[in-house]
Amino acid sequence: MWYVMQVQPRHEYEIAGWCREFVAQPGEEIFVIQGARFYQHNGVWERRLSIAFHGYVFADTEEITDFKQRLRKIPAMTKLLGTGGAVVPVNEEEKELLLRLGGEEHVIELSKGYRKNDRLIVTEGPMMGLEGLVKWSDRHKRIACLEIMIMGQPTEVRLGVEILRQVT
Repeated sequence: MWYVMQVQPRHEYEIAGWCREFVAQPGEEIFVIQGARFYQHNGVWERRLSIAFHGYVFADTEEITDFKQRLRKIPAMTKLLGTGGAVVPVNEEEKELLLRLGGEEHVIELSKGYRKNDRLIVTEGPMMGLEGLVKWSDRHKRIACLEIMIMGQPTEVRLGVEILRQVT
């Protein structure tokens, strides 16, 4: 089952590495979901991976009580998320959506599409069919903001999208 750890933003990779080294047992996976985006550097657009869910590290484990005890070895703020004081796993619908977006590698690749009247139509990539979740898109920065549910809470995630044209 997947669980979500809240960590200090900008330290996700570091904490995930510590968890892999000092906390994870064989069969457990600790990961950060990344998203591919275009960034402009010196006038050239470059594809880079960045953290899709800032402040979150995911853990795939069957023994959450034991994992929670082992997590105390980490010298940083880590909090397993849950409801009512109990740690709960990511529900199946949310997990399926995250797997659909990022696959087993946990990397959300770029999508392609076009704009029709102020609406984004995705023609290829992981966001295809999820246009209803798009809150806004920026053609110039090549990003779209989706609002998805994580642990029952609406969470914004900015993903890379190449908007090829504007159709009226």
